[in-house]
Amino acid sequence: MPYKLYKVVGGYKVGKADGTKMSNGRMYLSNKPKTKEAAKKQIIAVESNEPKTRRVTKYKKKIYQNYNARNKTIEQTF
Repeated sequence: MPYKLYKVVGGYKVGKADGTKMSNGRMYLSNKPKTKEAAKKQIIAVESNEPKTRRVTKYKKKIYQNYNARNKTIEQTF
């Protein structure tokens, strides 16, 4: 989720880029304003801790081969 710096009285706060509230109902990540450098560090920290989205792919079924030494045959099970 992209984040953006917002200028507030006393410094900067980090919020969602689209300006909506987050899932916890808050507008910004911190309660107190931060310096610009500290807010940039907060963006980096939050984005690095978020899970990366990836595509869900169908997994191939593994083929297990059982070798029967007595009959000298290979059985495939799915």
